[in-house]
Amino acid sequence: MAPSPPGTLTLISAGSNAQGQLANGSIEDSHTLQPCTFHGHPPGALPTGTRSIECIATGANHTLALLNTSVSDDVSISTSTTRRELWGCGTNAKGQLGPTIDASGTYIFRHIVLPLDEIGLTGSHTPRLIAASWETSYIVFSPDDDTDEGSDILISMGANDYGDLGISSSVHSRKPARGRSTPSATRVPPSPSIKPFHVVSFSLLILPDGLSLEDSRRLRILRLETGQHHAVVQIQVTLKDNTTRKVLAGWGTARHGQLGSFTPVQATLGIPTMIPPPKGTSNADIASISLGSQHTLCLHTDGRVTSLGTNRKGQIEGLTSLENIRKIGCTWNGSFIMTDSSSGFPAQILSTGSIAHGQLGSFSQNGDVLQLQPVRIPPDMYGKMVMACGSEHVLVLLHTEPDGAEVWGWGWNEHGNLGLGNTDDIFLPTKIWPKTSSERIQVHGIWAGCGTTWISCTNIAS
Repeated sequence: MAPSPPGTLTLISAGSNAQGQLANGSIEDSHTLQPCTFHGHPPGALPTGTRSIECIATGANHTLALLNTSVSDDVSISTSTTRRELWGCGTNAKGQLGPTIDASGTYIFRHIVLPLDEIGLTGSHTPRLIAASWETSYIVFSPDDDTDEGSDILISMGANDYGDLGISSSVHSRKPARGRSTPSATRVPPSPSIKPFHVVSFSLLILPDGLSLEDSRRLRILRLETGQHHAVVQIQVTLKDNTTRKVLAGWGTARHGQLGSFTPVQATLGIPTMIPPPKGTSNADIASISLGSQHTLCLHTDGRVTSLGTNRKGQIEGLTSLENIRKIGCTWNGSFIMTDSSSGFPAQILSTGSIAHGQLGSFSQNGDVLQLQPVRIPPDMYGKMVMACGSEHVLVLLHTEPDGAEVWGWGWNEHGNLGLGNTDDIFLPTKIWPKTSSERIQVHGIWAGCGTTWISCTNIAS
């Protein structure tokens, strides 16, 4: 890949690309990191006025990108008004990219504009949060006029195989084999009778004191996270008496307890359902959430973590005994805990769960690990680290002095998603970017998806 001019913000990607979800203009897997293309711009160039990439969210074969852009198209003007734009690429066979992109999909990023007026939404709204499950997309829109009366709106679009849309328990798309996307030969566009996007309603949620969210004055979605087929949100509700409450709700696959315990056991939850906090904790003090395929983690402000779901692969083993946790992350079948030096361990990342493809970054052996163990990252890098967990691989951003950075990674690499030029699974943390020591790179963000890796970076002038 030819380097971009110094100071140019670039998005690069590698890995699974069967439906063009890497946005590099092809449908071939990419075993090295390549520049992404945005419609109307040359490869490697972001849309005019882009200040930053806020988030990348990936499903099985589609990708969403949330960009922070300058209204004046001049990013050098620090006081210029900014807006957020939603872009997408990959397949749109299930409507996961919305109605403005052809059902055949797109091999480069294209601007997604949803006609919100068609659902009766008045006023101006901006996309603020994005997420994706297997074949479903989620966008939180916030009112531009951020008054006390304005509420967030959560839009879902795409497949509803396991209640992913959060609108009902019915299924409107063909169910693929478990863990596999539907072959392209059987893909069909959504029926014209199916709405291209939906509003996820929280009005049926009942607070512990019996009050309904239907009677709230304002609703703010603080966090939105997804697993393979389930979603969890943390909501702040302002009631009519001006008091506020924070609640946790989820929908989608629930058989393994990843959305809480139900009697009888619920295979799926088709609409948002309240997730009660574990004994001795509160949903009001949740600092972050992370979801695997069959488990859910919540990090609380006191530095402790609570978990829901299966421990069949050891993915939640020993987590509740930890303290002073800084960050959490989940692969489909593993958990990753970033600690500080007050946790009883040296500052490090601890991992537990499936290691069949080297996901835990610890030992080159197959099987499941039923106890926490440290990831083998150079100890002098801790304290300067950002972590991103994909389906079954993990990335870390290690900041180097004086102003450079390195991206390391490990785990499942069947699609070349670690960008190393091969498809061998990587069992120990390995530097993947930049390729040479002579390159000086400022990395602004890293994202790990479903067999994909994404890096937002700027070349630094020598």
